[in-house]
Amino acid sequence: MTRMTSFRSRSGLRLGALGLALILAGCGASPEAKRYLLTSAAAPAPAAVASGPRVMVAEATVAPYFDRSQLVSRPDDFRVEWDEFEVWAEPIGRLVTAKLVDDLAARYGRARVMAARTGRALDADFTVGADVLRFDSDAGGAAVVELRWTLASERRGCLVATDRMRVSRAFDASDAADETAPDPRVQAYSEAMEEISARIAEAIEAARTGAACL
Repeated sequence: MTRMTSFRSRSGLRLGALGLALILAGCGASPEAKRYLLTSAAAPAPAAVASGPRVMVAEATVAPYFDRSQLVSRPDDFRVEWDEFEVWAEPIGRLVTAKLVDDLAARYGRARVMAARTGRALDADFTVGADVLRFDSDAGGAAVVELRWTLASERRGCLVATDRMRVSRAFDASDAADETAPDPRVQAYSEAMEEISARIAEAIEAARTGAACL
């Protein structure tokens, strides 16, 4: 009886060690997550630095369904999916805020545009607000950004412009195989954001010439 118990114990230990080895092997095979940032805009022109307005960008708010690190896709109108191994390096609200700051700073100078959360003093002429309603890729292979933005004049103490924009940019997923090139989906998101930033800049220019309060 003693010998049989000993045999069973040794067999159980061997099986347990084998199971642990298989679990560890499976864990080691998991791919590492890729983390992304939106691409930055070009450096500002010297003339813009000298003459541009001072702009504060408030922290963007984000719809709860995609306020997470994973990149989101919509296979149809009724479902959303999250990519476990394709993630943003920062929360989407911060990414969008930083992108608006970068794009507007490329026009007006980095000393004249900053995010409100930085805590740095800025005697702003305008404040930009943003509510992100969509930030996902659709079944057709396009990155979709839907954003409601506002522009307030700090000098006049009123709202001078607002719009709700949906911008989509197609991308070729097969290009993602090139590890040396920017990820095509992330590049598409960046380009969509740049179109929105350009529209906000147009509103700023209109407000500088005397656009009425809304």
